[in-house]
Amino acid sequence: MRRLLTVIFIVAIANSALAGTAPQDSLYMILEDEGAMVGWLSVRSEPAGDDIKYISNGVINGTDKVHWDAVISKNLTMPKSVLFRGRMRGSKVVFDIKYNAGESPDVSINFDGNQYPGPDDKMPKRFILIPQFMPTGFAILSDYLSGKDPEDYSGKFPASTMLGEISLIIEGAGKNEIELGGANIEVRSFNFVFSGKDMKEDITGRLDQFEDGSFCGMKMGEDRSAYVVSAPAGGAEEAVNEVEFSLATSADTLSAKLVLPKDASFENPAPLLVICNGPESMADNSFNFNEYLASELSDKGIASVFFSSREDSVTMQTVIDDAVLACRESNNAPGTQPGKVMLFGSGLGTMALAEIAQNVASDSLNVTGLVSVGGVWSSGTNFHAEVPQNEEVFWFDSFLNYEPAIAGYANPVLLLHGANDQEVPSAESTNLKADLSDSGNIKVLCNVIDGTNHFLQKSETGNVDEYESLPPECVRGVVDRMAKFILSYNK
Repeated sequence: MRRLLTVIFIVAIANSALAGTAPQDSLYMILEDEGAMVGWLSVRSEPAGDDIKYISNGVINGTDKVHWDAVISKNLTMPKSVLFRGRMRGSKVVFDIKYNAGESPDVSINFDGNQYPGPDDKMPKRFILIPQFMPTGFAILSDYLSGKDPEDYSGKFPASTMLGEISLIIEGAGKNEIELGGANIEVRSFNFVFSGKDMKEDITGRLDQFEDGSFCGMKMGEDRSAYVVSAPAGGAEEAVNEVEFSLATSADTLSAKLVLPKDASFENPAPLLVICNGPESMADNSFNFNEYLASELSDKGIASVFFSSREDSVTMQTVIDDAVLACRESNNAPGTQPGKVMLFGSGLGTMALAEIAQNVASDSLNVTGLVSVGGVWSSGTNFHAEVPQNEEVFWFDSFLNYEPAIAGYANPVLLLHGANDQEVPSAESTNLKADLSDSGNIKVLCNVIDGTNHFLQKSETGNVDEYESLPPECVRGVVDRMAKFILSYNK
């Protein structure tokens, strides 16, 4: 059980200002394992009378949910109350800890309906709390050390993960330089060692702080680490609205990016749009359409995730698998509405949207609708007969045999198409609008926009050879139309 909650933590982001001393506010973390993202964590703190309350939430592997909160004395050495809850393997494993000062922790472990007892060790009056070695728990330790001198500090304390007492030794490690956000920055460092009678081996690592004493990150052993991504100068004082992470597919590791509105937070979550790829390359486009769209939508209060395509062996099935993975890994991302996403596709990338939605839908994640720009909704065979595709590409056979699962789709759909689109006839969108309306879906909007090409840029002809001469932006009003649609179905 202890191993279930000790995952590898690699990247963290601060989404709003950190105070530098307790309480610490709105620290968000991305969790990665061997270079691939496995989940999200957050921690914030607030006054609780004369004490400080820390609150942390997270989702790991898409379904494992972790929450802890703790009320601690202002000197951060006397936990008054602690609540820890873990729901893993689709809630087949349920892990609860409740603690009040002066009492033994009440530990409940339930595995597949069977109840198992936890340790009943009585806690000391004073100890440093690191809930289940969660990186968010190191924010408490960082706050405690924020006023200490990293050049010569030394201390030994009782500590606890809430499964018994352990020993914590801290030694100042001076000033160090680390690479963060593409820049080298100077940090204040403290080495730590955790040991205990029930631990097979000591846990060692280093905690780093910005120069103002705010939490920067930590390393645990050789492989585990968690670091804050923020402005290199002056500590974590500027909001960060772009988060880079990785998606580990069956064959490749894809780069991905989450783009958030500046004011997005757990208290003010933004709707999430997952921008899905198609099998074809977008190299002929004169601008990075996916990144442009994510940036523009963030200004309208919408968060977006987009990701790279596989380099080789792309098929319609890998297109589906990668998009489903992106949706699940992005679920409960910091600053986004939990448990729901909307899907976006363009060109051949729209063909699989309905099947992606079917595969994503679960008890913990709901697809609220689809957005399409210049989308293809015919079967591969029919579309190839009208607009011949390159038969030499690896994905051609899977495309030719693919039948979109859009018939009878009942959720909201926005279809945007350029009247000058020379890559995909606008009839693809207007025909789908008619078909879905005939099947009873009254939440389908379709706009064919005069004077625009496949990417909804203002154009004279819509021909591909015109792309390079066009401004890298959609015509005015297009992004507003998308934003209004997304926001109306994600309140």
